[in-house]
Amino acid sequence: MDAQQARDVIATCYADKEMEINGRKYKFLSATHKKRLSVYSYMTGIAPQLATGNMTFMDTPEWDRIEKIICELITFEDMTLSKLSNHWDKFPQDYLLFCTTAIQVIAHPFLAGNPTD
Repeated sequence: MDAQQARDVIATCYADKEMEINGRKYKFLSATHKKRLSVYSYMTGIAPQLATGNMTFMDTPEWDRIEKIICELITFEDMTLSKLSNHWDKFPQDYLLFCTTAIQVIAHPFLAGNPTD
């Protein structure tokens, strides 16, 4: 997938308020400015790593903080992921795509030229 296709996927997920991974639908809840800002700030710091597929940031306390925010803002089968303690044990194949997509969808309103509601 090229950069434009990736931007289109993020924009579609933002507009639809959901993403589908391996046949499972994850739905985005409304985010406060502070939570979006935290996710966006973190995303800008790890952008070079994301671009190269380096996921070492996922084994840090700062990632734990951001992952908690993300999981409070997204539901699976009408439950916030933060309340589903073993979701990633059941569906580990979703995790990396989920995280990399969710970060960008939550940060989407801050990206230049992106219309928001």
